[in-house]
Amino acid sequence: MKRFLSLTSISFFVLLYLHSQEIGDTIAGGFVFYLDGNGGGMMTAPSDLGSGVMWGEQILIRGTSEAFGSGSLNTITIVNTYGWGLYAANFCAVYEENDYDDWFLPSKEELNLMYENLYLNGFGDFLEFCYWSSSTSSTTSSSACMQDFSSGVQSNSMRSNKNRVRAIRYFTATDVRREAARETTEFFYSVGDIGPAGGYIFYIDVADEFDWTYLEVAGNDQSTSWIWGRLGSRIGGTSLEVGTGAANTENIINSLGAGEYAARICYDLELNGYDDWFLPSREELNLINMNIYSLQVCDFRTNYWSSSEDSSEKSWVQNFSTGFQYDQDKNDYSGVRAIRAFNLTREEEKSIVAAREAAREAVREAARIEGFEYTIGDIGPAGGYIFYIDAADEFDWNYMEVAENDQSINAIWGELVSVQGAIATELGTGMSNTEAIITILGTGEYAARICYDFEVNGYDDWFLPSKDELNLIYENLHLNGFGDFARDNYWSSSEYYNIYRLNGNEVAEGQNFTNGKQVNCYKDGSYRVRAIRVF
Repeated sequence: MKRFLSLTSISFFVLLYLHSQEIGDTIAGGFVFYLDGNGGGMMTAPSDLGSGVMWGEQILIRGTSEAFGSGSLNTITIVNTYGWGLYAANFCAVYEENDYDDWFLPSKEELNLMYENLYLNGFGDFLEFCYWSSSTSSTTSSSACMQDFSSGVQSNSMRSNKNRVRAIRYFTATDVRREAARETTEFFYSVGDIGPAGGYIFYIDVADEFDWTYLEVAGNDQSTSWIWGRLGSRIGGTSLEVGTGAANTENIINSLGAGEYAARICYDLELNGYDDWFLPSREELNLINMNIYSLQVCDFRTNYWSSSEDSSEKSWVQNFSTGFQYDQDKNDYSGVRAIRAFNLTREEEKSIVAAREAAREAVREAARIEGFEYTIGDIGPAGGYIFYIDAADEFDWNYMEVAENDQSINAIWGELVSVQGAIATELGTGMSNTEAIITILGTGEYAARICYDFEVNGYDDWFLPSKDELNLIYENLHLNGFGDFARDNYWSSSEYYNIYRLNGNEVAEGQNFTNGKQVNCYKDGSYRVRAIRVF
């Protein structure tokens, strides 16, 4: 039996991408120069930060390394020694690009990898000049390591000399998904949206390669276990690629005719007024696995047929649990899930927008309470959205309002220390949780502090929601189309503690706004932040 390792199992899932990242690819304008095998790696800034920047003063700096992976710590060490100033490491430390502010000056070995993997292959827009590393000379406090990109030679240079600077950062699979999502903002639908036939959008033709824009997968199986076709029946002409599932299905139907088999089940399907369904090709099936199964927005079984034939005896299936694709006897049984391709006219878009607004208005009216000025989904005084009304008069406030936009897309919860007083999860405890976190952690750039310091439209009384408050935001706003939330994890202010499972020193509560699941997340993970207030 042949086996094909799908991209799901080697590089996590990446929305809209048919392959994992490669050296030289761009993320948020920067250039990938190292891959870690887990969907992440290291990337450079889009361009040089300076053309004539000194390395720093000639004083002893202990603790820098030339090794790969040491650039971030080197930069911290240098900045802690020098403080604020116009020097190479600080240029990188204060740099911010596309909402990312975790840049640093590369170590000697990281700089050389940039030269070998990017410059020598024509990537990165580097110039034939010298670039600083964050590695100090091992012999003197007056020099630091640099690399001449015209020759590739690395050498020590006086720190007062002025060379070019290019910042770098680590990126994760989450970053890749976020950037892929940004590329589709001009499109009416996003991956994971419910399509016009009631299924889920799993691919968008961003590159305009096809005569359709979207691929939609049915929300349920058309069969949990059925055959592909007859053994020994060679179809011929089927393909593996995206955009070929419809033609594959027609070839199979023309060859096998009437009957009960995977392609025919899809071909005969009519669902919510749509009858243009077909059996996905192998790569279309893989996209469903990467972009929808991983989001857990609907149920899938383990194995599914594709419309891609391998031989007269076998066709391709995919195991959605492992991501493996393999050839299976055509008279064996696997699941069947149909897909369709479509475009939207401007009139259809207007009709959908009108229907969505009508649904939101229905939510607002259903939640309206006599005697209260605001209802769920209304714009509050600070410009955010009302998501809870204290109709029972339990609190000394009437409304909860969530900010209009995220305050961060990649903030940590905080240090891996226990925060006494921040374990409450109930409605009305977010403010006290936030205050407890601030008291323990103090200044810094972390979720509760970001909310505590937030000010907009003259209001500065924001805090990080508790676990139950965050869930109300998900249920009352996000599920009803309010708030422009991302399909991503959001932090709550509730620390998690259970002596039998996970330690509260390391874990806090979050919520996945793709499927609504509340999750325990390590505090040093990077997730989104949305502040709330009461009034």
